[in-house]
Amino acid sequence: MRGVDISKNTARIDRLFHFGIPSMASETEETKIGMGSLAHVIPEVNTLPSEPCITHTDELILASVSNWGAYGLIAALSNEVKQQLLPSILTDRQLIESLVHSGLVDGTTGQGTYKVDGFTLEDNSQILIALAKLTRNVQA
Repeated sequence: MRGVDISKNTARIDRLFHFGIPSMASETEETKIGMGSLAHVIPEVNTLPSEPCITHTDELILASVSNWGAYGLIAALSNEVKQQLLPSILTDRQLIESLVHSGLVDGTTGQGTYKVDGFTLEDNSQILIALAKLTRNVQA
């Protein structure tokens, strides 16, 4: 998210998208996997990079925070199967804390802090609460 090349520190999962397996991505910016689906449009926008990611996916969810886009998909799936699939606030917090303790960093700050793309755990919890309200009629 900061224009820093982190490819040396990440798995080459983009290779998995070339096997014809159905794929989807929840992304926040033009340089991430899935944005190849919009590669023809991104260079036309002056404020976006002229060389976007080239890896496309079959489905793309655009979100201000990719986790939140994924949570939105999970909420929709919860309604479809009539079962709560969203993580609890506690489970989500514990997962983020565990990831930070394992060395992951926030995508916006580049620091090992309890944030998700610059948003606090409380901000993140509010998104989960709002989405959980949309799945009230499903069993926990």
